[in-house]
Amino acid sequence: MTVISLTFPRVKTSDNPVALVIEMVAERRHAKTNAFWYKENGELLSVLRALDWPVQGADLRPYDDAGAKLLPLLRFFPQYYRLILGFSYDLNVLSGTPHAAQPVAAWAEQSGLAAKELSDVARVEADFLIDRALNRPQAGSGHATRLQAFCENSDAFRLPDRAAAYSLTHMVFYATDYGRKPMAQNENIRRSLIHAGLVAWLDQDMDILAEVVLALRFSEAAVPDLWANAVLRAASDVFCGSQAAAGADDFHEMLMLNWAAGQLGGRAFAFDMPHDATTFHRPERGPSALQELSAQLFALGDQRRGDWGVMRWRLWPALSEPAQARLAEVEAWPEFTAFFQGFARADLGVAA
Repeated sequence: MTVISLTFPRVKTSDNPVALVIEMVAERRHAKTNAFWYKENGELLSVLRALDWPVQGADLRPYDDAGAKLLPLLRFFPQYYRLILGFSYDLNVLSGTPHAAQPVAAWAEQSGLAAKELSDVARVEADFLIDRALNRPQAGSGHATRLQAFCENSDAFRLPDRAAAYSLTHMVFYATDYGRKPMAQNENIRRSLIHAGLVAWLDQDMDILAEVVLALRFSEAAVPDLWANAVLRAASDVFCGSQAAAGADDFHEMLMLNWAAGQLGGRAFAFDMPHDATTFHRPERGPSALQELSAQLFALGDQRRGDWGVMRWRLWPALSEPAQARLAEVEAWPEFTAFFQGFARADLGVAA
């Protein structure tokens, strides 16, 4: 499949934009005693490692103090062990110098922290992080088997559920070590990702769509050109500010879009970043075709049918032109028929 690489103009503020991103996220968004600091910096370092970014040692100096305090921090804040595990490992790899990745993982395992998790996804993530840091193969488990079945149930991803979509994409991330390990092609998982991507596409949720694009790529499935180019454009739309509070902005969406752009052959972090910036933003979403379609289906009540060919002529006139345009770009896809059959909820008698 061909992915069209798009070129976008940008204003340069540094020859090393990654250094500016690191400096902003490490120094100007959250205090280093705040769990959000470890969450955001851990996610940033994970993306930089996944992109094989040529980070120079000087770029990582904002993390020197934190790297030396990770094991005492974990012992005092064990509830944040997954954040600290991810942060310590990626810092270790990127810096090329020993920090606390192995001692942190060993202490977390000896303390049985993963066994205290209520979520299968959290337990799989914990196992992945500990095994990776201790340099050993991922062991199979009952919760991993249950999550495999969850990921293969493509019917479950035909309705809006951001938590389920995140769980799906993250299971692919863990299985492939963020694209570093091969994953056998799985048609059911591919279909699940396409369904989750269709929800995101119709809702203009670029955060989820970027994760779907990454998961498709990591699972050896073709990435639709439509979505690849939309992600490249959206990554170029990021801009920085200093008005909104850090944590209430589009940090995660910015990060996922730039990670996906880099994986697609585009330029990651290629946006203007003033030296006093503290927040990341994207333009507001336009009207949601997903919400319009859902509202019209709900209004039809018992007249709903799961056949798009039958329902299209009734739904189309009631949709806005932007919603029509967004649907028109995907309605001919072979997966759309099954997607709409589930989204219509004709057999359930309800629509959300």
